[in-house]
Amino acid sequence: MSAIFDTLQYTKGAVKVGIPREQAEYQAEQIAKMIDYQLVTKADVMWLEKSFDQKLKELENKLIIRLGGLMIVCSGVIMSVLGFIIKH
Repeated sequence: MSAIFDTLQYTKGAVKVGIPREQAEYQAEQIAKMIDYQLVTKADVMWLEKSFDQKLKELENKLIIRLGGLMIVCSGVIMSVLGFIIKH
């Protein structure tokens, strides 16, 4: 990740202000690792959005199917009750 964080430049600057070289190098390595772990690219965000949109569409389809099934069952119950009432 030298394009994001230049460890050599950090080390040189730290040594210049009085931090021992060994300590500056260690700090630079740890900062670079931290940046690597926290880096999120535009591709990651696009993948998450696509994945989220797909999951949302799946949930919407399941809800439509369940509501349709519920309407059919309720219609059947109502027709049965009405048929029973009309016969008696």
